[in-house]
Amino acid sequence: MKNFSNKTIIITGATSGIGQALAFKLTQLEANLILISRSEEKLNQLHEQLSKKTSNQIHVYAADLSNRTACQTVFKKVIRNHSQIDGLINPELFIT
Repeated sequence: MKNFSNKTIIITGATSGIGQALAFKLTQLEANLILISRSEEKLNQLHEQLSKKTSNQIHVYAADLSNRTACQTVFKKVIRNHSQIDGLINPELFIT
């Protein structure tokens, strides 16, 4: 299994399905997470659940990535607030 300790991974669509499952798995593997989803309420609930399982950093950003402006805005925030990004997981790419 790859070592994710102290790696920072962005997960889009993080509050349900594959994105949520990967958030829990990467928490077990000690990754720092940047979680993006449309629902701020669901993101905060997920943040609370994951924070109980790890001392690693978990950051949440609410944005509808199907909206070009919202997408640009959130990724500008992520780049400004995080000096290192080691990976990006976009579960929508896996859904046909």
